[in-house]
Amino acid sequence: MENEEIARVYAKVAMNTLALIKGKEYAMHKNFDEIREWILTGKSKCEFFCLPSLLTNELSHLVKIFPDGSHWCLFSKIGTTLEAMVCFYNRFMRRFTFGEVVYQMDFVYPNGFICDWKNEKEYTLEEFIYRITNTP
Repeated sequence: MENEEIARVYAKVAMNTLALIKGKEYAMHKNFDEIREWILTGKSKCEFFCLPSLLTNELSHLVKIFPDGSHWCLFSKIGTTLEAMVCFYNRFMRRFTFGEVVYQMDFVYPNGFICDWKNEKEYTLEEFIYRITNTP
């Protein structure tokens, strides 16, 4: 059953991925205080996640390029806001608003990780794009 507690688990995955990509200090920046508080306590004056929790038609094209049943976490900047998408098994997805990017040039290009657990491989988004564009 999907609920806010499950959404907070997805957000925690995104926060850990952000720390892996940009470092712990970046992930601990004050711009992300509200979502960190929501992850830890469930209390906040903001709503951070967007439904639906199942992958929608607008994002179904991602399923076609990512490995079958993979897990992924992607970040992109929309305006000046950092957005994260976390997906498990190429099916169950949540999107989160993290807050204002720390620096204007952050996440101009999407970044993230793809876990192809069936084949025991993990890729950065850049590595994955390189792999699929250079495969005969």
